[in-house]
Amino acid sequence: MKNKLYVGNLPYSVTSESLKEMFAQYGEITDSRVIIFKDSGRSRGFGFVEFAKDEDAERAVSEMNQKEVEGRKLVVNIARPMEPRDNDGGDRGGYGSDTRGTNETAAPKNDDDDMSMPSDVDTAVASDDAETPAVDDEVVVADDTEVPADDAVVPAEDEKDDEAM
Repeated sequence: MKNKLYVGNLPYSVTSESLKEMFAQYGEITDSRVIIFKDSGRSRGFGFVEFAKDEDAERAVSEMNQKEVEGRKLVVNIARPMEPRDNDGGDRGGYGSDTRGTNETAAPKNDDDDMSMPSDVDTAVASDDAETPAVDDEVVVADDTEVPADDAVVPAEDEKDDEAM
């Protein structure tokens, strides 16, 4: 099926009807449509023209590709079939992205990026000679409130009330 053309870089003023008129001189057109944004109704700047005969479509490509219309050079070629999409809406970071609970980031890490910690930040690097705190150690937070270690048993609020009585 080489009779359907992709027409890109369209001026935003072009409608489906004016697109059909633009290509009508090359043969019988069975369909023409400018793709628009659903929310605004504005043209997305591309569309499709379908001819009854393959040879008419090929002639339109050779004569209309790179033709200037309202100051824009058209991109005209044989349309390719739409590639299948995932039904989850893509990986836009919202629902259905399947990246929850992973260390995936939106952009791949570039080794050239300098992502080092500022010099005033005190960090510890895990290594064989690094001291690891014992499990029973307590952690002291900035306001001098003592916080028990992860495995310490802390009574629930209602249990504390029972002990006070």
